[in-house]
Amino acid sequence: MSDSMDKKFCYFMDGWQEASGADEMSDGAWQAVMEEGVAAHNEEEGTNFDTHEGWMYWIQNRDEK
Repeated sequence: MSDSMDKKFCYFMDGWQEASGADEMSDGAWQAVMEEGVAAHNEEEGTNFDTHEGWMYWIQNRDEK
């Protein structure tokens, strides 16, 4: 993932979490909603990130962007 794509993806996922209220959900529900966010990003941006791998990537990198 390029640095600009990396930042764009992390910003998208941050916004997805905020808009979905996912931080108020159980862990399993939060994961499912955030994986839906990866799928939405794929659709909007024409990417093909695996939903689980994309979610894990965001968790590991979200505070660095």
